[in-house]
Amino acid sequence: MVVDARIDAKTLKAANINSATYLATDYLNHYNEVAMLVGMLGDMPDMCDLIIEWQPISYAEHFRQTAFSDKELAIAAFEQAPADVLARFRAACNEVEEAIYEVQRQLRAAPEKAARVAVYGQEIFELISLVGGVINGEGERAIDDGAQADVDALFA
Repeated sequence: MVVDARIDAKTLKAANINSATYLATDYLNHYNEVAMLVGMLGDMPDMCDLIIEWQPISYAEHFRQTAFSDKELAIAAFEQAPADVLARFRAACNEVEEAIYEVQRQLRAAPEKAARVAVYGQEIFELISLVGGVINGEGERAIDDGAQADVDALFA
């Protein structure tokens, strides 16, 4: 599908893509899946390997791999998203990924303590909600150097 450089708001809305940010919440599924697995560790410690194997993928790669009906539009819109939105989006995604990496480090170091790591699932979901906020154009929350301290505090 070739997408016109003038992507209109009506087309984006019909595809469940935010017309202000040019981003789609479907990307959150990539993070939600691993956060859900982390949260299940208390009851299902055998999920440990799946969590350790998880790797981030790019926005475009996510849509190439999914059944999202307007995947080409989602990728094209992302490429035209405002630079400030993309900067906040990438910063928020980095926060989520750092939190997941910390869980992975803990599981590699002490897989027998998987149940104790399960509590971090909720914290990861909270970070995912920040990404969702950027996607939905909610506020102008700046992701700054202090954000890493917030992530570190989750696992202290």
